This record gives sequence, structure tokens and C-alpha cells, in this order.
Amino acid sequence: MAISGASCFLWPDDARCFAVYVALVDSIAYVADYVTVLQIIDVSSPAAPSILGADDTPVEAYGAVVVVSIASVTDGKPGLYIIDVSSPGAPSLLGSSYNA
Repeated sequence: MAISGASCFLWPDDARCFAVYVALVDSIAYVADYVTVLQIIDVSSPAAPSILGADDTPVEAYGAVVVVSIASVTDGKPGLYIIDVSSPGAPSLLGSSYNA
């Protein structure tokens, strides 16, 4: 499920901050936005979503795909980030690839 233009939870006052892509797995939304690479949000209670964690890297995320506990995130440049999301409160970057 992809949703464009969703709200930014971590930096609501940042004009650049909006969701570019949302991957929904069970009750967890994996949000690719312009400020953080990946925000992980519990949406089990849609009226009160809560942030579980975020992986902050210096790129602008454009897409996210989650398979089991691994998220693949693309950025505005030709880059790919592989993030372990097995612990949503503490996602960790496993690796990245950048082609200039």
C-alpha cells in the first residue's frame, strides 16, 4: 500500500517533511520521507499513531520495501540503503550502495 503526502511525525514544522512512500506491514507503517530515511510508526490505533523508531541518514528517501525484518530504502540519488527493522525501536543500517 502506497500513500503519498502523509504527515511528518518527527519534524512537523519542516517544510520539506512529507511522506514520499509508506509501506504497511501488519500494524506498522514504514515511512520514507525527505528528512529521515525511514520512520517506523505503530498505526494499530489509527487515531493515535506512535513513533517506534527512525533511521536517520543524510539522504532524502523516495521509497521503501519491507520483507520480513529488512527494509530496502531508495533515495533521491542512485542509492540503496538496507536497514534491519527486526527491532522497530532501534533500526540499524546494515549497508548501503551509492552510484555516482
